[in-house]
Amino acid sequence: MKGKKRQGSTLPMVIVTIVLLVAMIGILASIVDTGQVQTQRMYSYLKAKYVATSGSQLALGAYFEPQNKEPSSLNTEFRNRAQGRSRSTAPVTSTHTFKDGGTAEIEMNGKFDGSGSENYNITIKSRSKLPGSEDYYEHVVIFNWATNGIRSEEGHLVSAQKQK
Repeated sequence: MKGKKRQGSTLPMVIVTIVLLVAMIGILASIVDTGQVQTQRMYSYLKAKYVATSGSQLALGAYFEPQNKEPSSLNTEFRNRAQGRSRSTAPVTSTHTFKDGGTAEIEMNGKFDGSGSENYNITIKSRSKLPGSEDYYEHVVIFNWATNGIRSEEGHLVSAQKQK
């Protein structure tokens, strides 16, 4: 008699087991997909950070690198600005594309932080767009013209929404 009461209960148990198995597979697929998206976003962020930082370093190198034992044209330009021989306040801009395909938009400008040429600070901003996004990574270096000492260096993500 006991065997006859349980007869036919196998099918519902198989159905419940299949439903639970499908639910677990769906949850696992969702977790893997989320991990993949986060990994791709981090890769894009790090690539943009590397390109923007490299752009700043490239501009610093162009500023400090002597040309035929004379100061570079960038160094001369900002020296003239600091010493009042040039009234130009327009930023010096450049775009550099690296071998890996990343592009840095570089801007150099200077301003006085007090009076006298020793208080003239030069700002380098280098931006690189995150692949697959409208966001940018921006790397900013500020250094003093007279001492060549770096005052600050920072990097941050700039949202496309904040740019508008």
